[in-house]
Amino acid sequence: PGGVLVTHGPYRLTRHPMYVGVLVGAAGVAAFRGGVVSLALVGGLAVVFAVKARHEEGLLRRAYPGYERYAGRSKGG
Repeated sequence: PGGVLVTHGPYRLTRHPMYVGVLVGAAGVAAFRGGVVSLALVGGLAVVFAVKARHEEGLLRRAYPGYERYAGRSKGG
């Protein structure tokens, strides 16, 4: 309650920037380590974040009447 959709600044460009940042960092570590297990863990993390983001998108669509239009202007989700 009382929240607002960010329509300016860098956060207007993507709806889940933290997830992308964590994945990029984890992929960098996995590439540096060079292990197949590390890369598989990054893939698993990507699946978890995708499911979590999809769930959050559903909650936001119900909470904010203008979310559909907002989502069409930004990336992610």
